[in-house]
Amino acid sequence: MYILEVIPLTNLPQNGPQILSYFSDGEMPKGSVVGIAVNNRKIKGVVISSNPLEKEKAALKKSLYQLKKITNIVSASPLVGENQFKIALWIAKTYYAPLGLSLKHVLPPFWGKNKYPSEPVNSVNKDSENGFHIILANTKDVPARIEPMIRDAVDDGQAMIILPDKEYIPAYVERLSRVGITAVIQSGLTNQEYFNSWQSVSDGRTQILIGTRSALLAQFKNLKLIIVVDSHNEMYASDMAPKFHAAELASYVAGINRAKLIYADVFEGVINYHAARSLDDKRKRDREVVAVDMVRELQSGNFWSISNALRKAIIDTLNANEKILLFSPRKGYMGLLVCGNCGASVKCSNCDVPMRVHQSINLTLVCHHCMSVKSLPGHCANCNSAKLKPAGPAGSQRIYEEIYALKEEGKIRDAPVVVIDADVTQNETEEKEVIETLLKPGPAVCVATQGIFSFLPYLNFDCAGVINGDSLMNMPDYRSEEKFIHVFEKISDFNPKKIILQAYHRDNPLLDLLPDGNYEKFYLESLILRSRFMYPPYSKLILLSYSHRDWKKASTNARILNEKLKMALAHSRIQDIVRLSESSPAYISKEKGLYRYHILIKVKPEFENIREFLKYVPNQWKISVNPVNLI
Repeated sequence: MYILEVIPLTNLPQNGPQILSYFSDGEMPKGSVVGIAVNNRKIKGVVISSNPLEKEKAALKKSLYQLKKITNIVSASPLVGENQFKIALWIAKTYYAPLGLSLKHVLPPFWGKNKYPSEPVNSVNKDSENGFHIILANTKDVPARIEPMIRDAVDDGQAMIILPDKEYIPAYVERLSRVGITAVIQSGLTNQEYFNSWQSVSDGRTQILIGTRSALLAQFKNLKLIIVVDSHNEMYASDMAPKFHAAELASYVAGINRAKLIYADVFEGVINYHAARSLDDKRKRDREVVAVDMVRELQSGNFWSISNALRKAIIDTLNANEKILLFSPRKGYMGLLVCGNCGASVKCSNCDVPMRVHQSINLTLVCHHCMSVKSLPGHCANCNSAKLKPAGPAGSQRIYEEIYALKEEGKIRDAPVVVIDADVTQNETEEKEVIETLLKPGPAVCVATQGIFSFLPYLNFDCAGVINGDSLMNMPDYRSEEKFIHVFEKISDFNPKKIILQAYHRDNPLLDLLPDGNYEKFYLESLILRSRFMYPPYSKLILLSYSHRDWKKASTNARILNEKLKMALAHSRIQDIVRLSESSPAYISKEKGLYRYHILIKVKPEFENIREFLKYVPNQWKISVNPVNLI
């Protein structure tokens, strides 16, 4: 009889054991798969060790639990490789995720199905601490910039390119297929397609793997190079458990494969500026940036969302038979429906946020959090006044309406006007029609939200306008200005000769750094502030989130945990390296009928025993490490 240590492929409570013991009649190798019972559920588990009963008798006598027998043997041969174990353990440790759930996520979608037999790859490389290198390049130039590096890597090994969006993949396959044999891994593949790519990578036939973040979980025969394109992209952060960031995982995967890691970005970012081993910047900077003060526009009597300077640019661009992009940070029609008498806005009954004004046939109100829809009320719920009117920043629908009005009045040339946002282009067919219109020769106006960035490799615009650009910097997030730079640089990657940026806070010094794209002054000032207030890279942020339908229970449970953590801090005497905020309502304090509370923990990088501190966090709380936003 043998005692097996097993990782159940399920979501176990984080505060409980993640590895369970079972017994079997025979010995099982590491990586083999067995059927087990957990809380009366029959699931699969992966064996990590197998010891004769005689060696474990002393431990069994002290155990408070009766050992169960495995229910069946799924695979007596190993189906999980050493690197897969390492990646799962790293995700669980780094992001405080359940180990079984992490391992389940690491395994490919076809795993365990008899139709797709595969053997694990066990790397013989020792883990290494790899630094990373940065190349700064326009998005369209990245394939050409990385081609020589890929060519060197595939001389005697393999390379992997990680992309933020599956729409980028065809451009990279077309360019790099002349360098070596390519394969693609992304979440939209069928099991058979996924299996074919996976096998060709693991046996070494594929030299270049191109894919989205799921490609990082592939098993390589001889990986020499990883390139992460646009590493700041928020699409690299998984929004489902286990939560991880692909750019961070890439660093670990490079280490266990002793591969070189390169970030190919449109800008450095504060953390990478602080940590990068080397920087290669060959970006072209032949753009003209005009910042328009929208307060002065209002004072001069222009109440349109389009400034006079941008209107002239639209006219000139279309008359030159060219294309212009009008980028809006917001979808919908207008920001709010406001009472002209008392100033109250119409809020969602499920969420503690104002509803946004949208337009279909008539104006409607839509909540961007729970997606509830209702018609415009006739009176203000606060003061019963009938003076309700749309107000706030214009969305893509309002901008389209203004462009169409100019077109109808004959003030701009007759040309196609298309919209790319989640409300208008709701499927791939509609997106394809819009992109085909923009690829045709001749003038066009494109009104778009952030969805336009999926098509960066294929589209060019001769001019660009950014509507209400500084709204991106007004969020209560320590990275809001950095995120604004990221968006601006991606707009610049459409190669416009001129960019008109409309802002209500023209005196922001960051706007003066945009023309030449030299953000070193911003990075240095940001690092000073982050050091003072203990934000990354001088700490790891851990956001604890709790939600409940009962406000009182949410508030009470948040306060109780906050007091527990304070006591644990005092007992451990680690107040100098761990800072704890007070429990407080989230920025959006109610969402989808749930009241939300946050506790923010800042941990200095050298402190590695934070898991011991987090054991006090109940299972009902969500733990997010370095989340993409804090609201």
